Formats: sequence, C-alpha cells, structure tokens
Amino acid sequence: MYSEDDIEYASQLHKKAVAVLDSQKLPLTPINYSVLYSHVSQRQKELTQTIKDYLASGKLVNNDFLRELFDKYLLEQARFKDEMIKPFGNMIGKMISQVSEQVKSEEGTVAALNSVEFQLSSVNGKIEVEKVIADLGGITLKAKQEHQGLFEELNSAQQEISLLKNKLAASEKEAKTDPLTGLLNRRGLKQSLLDIEAPENTSCIIVDIDHFKALNDTYGHPIGDRIIKRVANEIQLHIRGRDLAVRFGGEEFVILLIDTPLEGAERVAETLRKKIESLQLVIKSNNTQLPPIRISLGVADFQANTHWEDLLKRADEALYSAKENGRNQTKVNRREGGVSA
Repeated sequence: MYSEDDIEYASQLHKKAVAVLDSQKLPLTPINYSVLYSHVSQRQKELTQTIKDYLASGKLVNNDFLRELFDKYLLEQARFKDEMIKPFGNMIGKMISQVSEQVKSEEGTVAALNSVEFQLSSVNGKIEVEKVIADLGGITLKAKQEHQGLFEELNSAQQEISLLKNKLAASEKEAKTDPLTGLLNRRGLKQSLLDIEAPENTSCIIVDIDHFKALNDTYGHPIGDRIIKRVANEIQLHIRGRDLAVRFGGEEFVILLIDTPLEGAERVAETLRKKIESLQLVIKSNNTQLPPIRISLGVADFQANTHWEDLLKRADEALYSAKENGRNQTKVNRREGGVSA
C-alpha cells in the first residue's frame, strides 16, 4: 500500500486489486499486485487509462503486459521501493518464517507419533490403536506436505522480490550515473549530498576543458567523447574512496574532496592540470596526434554555517576567474580576499 493510505481505504483497494487479478486469472505476484493496486487507486491516470483501454478491447490482461506497465510507470518511482516493495517483502518474509516454524513443528509431531506407533506395535491386542496412530501420522504428514508447497510458493515470491530489488537498484544507479564516463551526474551529486555531512575541511574543484568546442568541431564528436572519458579517468585516479567525482555537464566536472583542506585541494588541482596537459592522445585510425588537452580549475573550501550550493558557487567563481585570465590554470577562492592564483 501507499504510506498515506489508512487501513480501511487500503483494505478496499486491496480487495479491488485482488478482484481484478481473479477476474483475469492472474497469480498474486508482487509485480502484478503493485500495478493493479496503483490502477485501482487511480493515482496514475495514464496507467489506469492504459489498463481500461486494454480491458475494453476484450483482451485478457497477462503477466507480460503488467510487467511492461510496471517497468514504465512504477519502476522509476523513488518511493515505490520503500512504500510497496519493502512492506510486501517484509510480509512475505514473515509468512515464510511462520510457515517454516509450523513445518518444523509438524515434523516433530510426525516423529513423535511414529515413536508412539513403534511402541504400540510391540503390544499385543492393540491393532486398532496402531491404525489410529498410523492414520494420525498420515494426516499430519499430508498437512506438512501442503504447507511445504505453500512454503515453496512464498520462497518463489521472495526470490521475485529480490530480483525486483536488484532491478530497482540498477535503475537507480543508472539514473544517477553519466553513461559516457561512469561518473555521477547532477542528479547523482544532488542525492549524494543529502547523505553527507560536510566537515569544515571539505573542498571542491570545478574543472572545465579549455576550448573543447573547437576540439569537437575539428576532430568530431567521437574524439570529443574520448577526450571527456580520458579526463574523467584522470580525475578518478586523483581522488580517494570517500571523494566524489561528477560530470556536471558537457565538458565540466565537479570534484568534492572530503576531509581535504583548501591547500590540499589546490595541490590536487594543479597535479591534475599538469597530468592532463602531459597526455599524448593519438587518433588510431589515421595516427593523428591531438594537441595537448588543457583544463581550467576553480577551487574553494566548505565554510561553516553555509550550504553545499555556496561551496559550488564559490568554486565556480574561481573557475570563471581562471578562464577569464587566460585558461590552463588553477584559481582559488579563499575565505578572505576572494579569488587568487
């Protein structure tokens, strides 16, 4: 259910969703249930209309159709995992635990009855009692087997939830990652910053590839992409585990150095600038050597009682100064005195 639904309303939606599943002869799987719960709640009008049109055509809804709807309308919802998948998974897990305990209990019962049967079988004139015990053992064994079937079905549902969680995780990672470089994108940076408490000794470097448009126009977009990837690779080599590297857009990158004071960030920036300038890139198809790749960098550090936006803004001001003063250099936005070399 959705977190804002009260118990009575959620129960009504549950009955409607299950009724649709029954009418279409579909199994109660997490994906089928979540799509139809959303459908009967009418929170996503486009999803609901798609299902209504499909039913109006006289077709029976099937698992593949519901999976397509799930991928299209629900998978990208950030709250879906916490508000539908997690509770459903917890419910399934609890049921499996309960059934497992019941099965174990019944196994013990069967063993005990078999023991009694063995003891009674050595007593003359107790044939009727033996038959009763044997019948009881058979009934209990049958109940155990029936529960074992339910246990296996629930296990299967739990496996589907596990696969679903993996798919959600992959989707979330893809949404936060730049496909060309593998670095975080703007969205990934924004979400990562929500989980970080910025210590005072945290610094930011903003990197911009100098005259990138001219390189792109001269050598073509594939070569431009190669340059961006190579710069991204060098950035990754110059950061540590807790640091963040981001492709902020186009040929611009953001580096957050956690627990690194301003002086340390300035050294990292200069080391990175010199390393990239020393690269010798060659176009393999025609053995053409590219001109040196140069970058401009702006550096700033986190200040007390400010926000991440302030840090990015101050680093961007330093970058602007570097570009305005001839490029291929590092400028630092110091706490006092503003931007300096």
